[in-house]
Amino acid sequence: MKYIITPHLGINDIKLGMDETEVHQILGSPETSYEKQDCYDESRLQIFYNNERNIEYLELYKDIPSEITVYLNDLNIFESTKENIDKYINFNYSSSVNKQDSEYPYSLIYKSIDLSLWNDCHPTDFSPEEKLEYPEDYNKSLFPETIGIGIKKYYTYWCNIFIFRES
Repeated sequence: MKYIITPHLGINDIKLGMDETEVHQILGSPETSYEKQDCYDESRLQIFYNNERNIEYLELYKDIPSEITVYLNDLNIFESTKENIDKYINFNYSSSVNKQDSEYPYSLIYKSIDLSLWNDCHPTDFSPEEKLEYPEDYNKSLFPETIGIGIKKYYTYWCNIFIFRES
């Protein structure tokens, strides 16, 4: 399956702001559902709703082995390093990472386009010896495991609540 991500708009036919009923008409019933979240595990898609049951955030996670491809314009996200994605977003969207995020550098948040990348490990977690001893884990740390997009001001709201409060 091929996904095209458009910040502030959506992923393929699933648009930010769309209500839950519309989502279910397009995708069918989710494999797993929580209070404000639907999970389409086979599609590697998670949908997060606000209190009115409208989409406020969409997230795709890497499939291993990869049966999905995820593009931001012409950039294949899960085949690109976080460093190259960062350069691409800086150049094409004039957006930079929010280094004040409490999860940085595991979570890379681009507030101006409400886009995030996440990985549970980072290259700096590995000593030179560990890079040699665990090359597969080190290489995994170079690439994102998830990409998400939110409605306009999604990260402005969440960063103000969680990140700046910790400072």
